[in-house]
Amino acid sequence: GVVGHLNGVKNNDALRKAYEESQPLVVQIMTRVAQSKPVFNGLKALQTGASPLDGPQLRILDSGVKGARLGGVELEGEDKEHFNQMVMKSAMLAQKFANNVLDATKAFSLTVTDRSHMDGV
Repeated sequence: GVVGHLNGVKNNDALRKAYEESQPLVVQIMTRVAQSKPVFNGLKALQTGASPLDGPQLRILDSGVKGARLGGVELEGEDKEHFNQMVMKSAMLAQKFANNVLDATKAFSLTVTDRSHMDGV
């Protein structure tokens, strides 16, 4: 999203700290939305409802149902708990990787001392 983009292009210690502190809450909220049974049931009802839907509308509904399923909406109990833990772990690892890439990019420098190395650039 917007904050992730800002973190990538204007990264500093304060923004990184705020982003890392808020990340678990964002992941929890997004997981809860993806696993909303009322929303999932509503999407399925619209798919099979009496109202005629055109191709793009059906694709939107299909995508929503698929996203909810991939988000764990049909999981219960320990399976759901384990899935949610893995989603959180994946998000934390992705953020750590992104920070490592940003740090490596900031630290990189190349000094060209031979003009011939720039031929064709």
